[in-house]
Amino acid sequence: CLMQPQYTLFMMMPIIFFECAFDGQPPSLWSEGSSWLLLVASCLIAYQFYLTCNLCYLHLDLRYEVTYATELRILDRIEQLDGYETDTPVAFIGAFPNKNMNMYPDGTEEATWGLTGIRGNLVHHEKNYRGFYLNYLGKRMNVLSEEECRLYYDYARTMPYWPENGSVAMVDGVVLVHIWDVAE
Repeated sequence: CLMQPQYTLFMMMPIIFFECAFDGQPPSLWSEGSSWLLLVASCLIAYQFYLTCNLCYLHLDLRYEVTYATELRILDRIEQLDGYETDTPVAFIGAFPNKNMNMYPDGTEEATWGLTGIRGNLVHHEKNYRGFYLNYLGKRMNVLSEEECRLYYDYARTMPYWPENGSVAMVDGVVLVHIWDVAE
């Protein structure tokens, strides 16, 4: 459970409300019954939100893990290229599509559809790549801007999509990583 401690308060609130509602007065059968019904309903609703929230956090954590693994594989291919050095410019051409099923955690996608707001890969433009590689993979990358990447669109169209062989190539001293469809 990712959010356990604060939810204990939600589980205790109906009991506290029940105690405060009668404050030493003898309850009638109707008020006692409706209070118990409110208590049970409140507990069930709190528990449902507890499960939903934890499921969304689990989904986002799995999405991060899938992104981390994918970007680590891309970095490995980049570093294996002949002529690659740490200051070699890297152009990420295209982006993972929102409905790329390879980028979705299997067990949580249907249950969290529309709840988390994040689809596909968490890294999708040059600032994300630069930050993700530096902060999570410990690698400073010379990532080209989207405008600079446009110079390589024609060549990228001849390359296969990631993760096929040839989807990462060195062209004129620039590493091209052809992720997916090239924007027009």
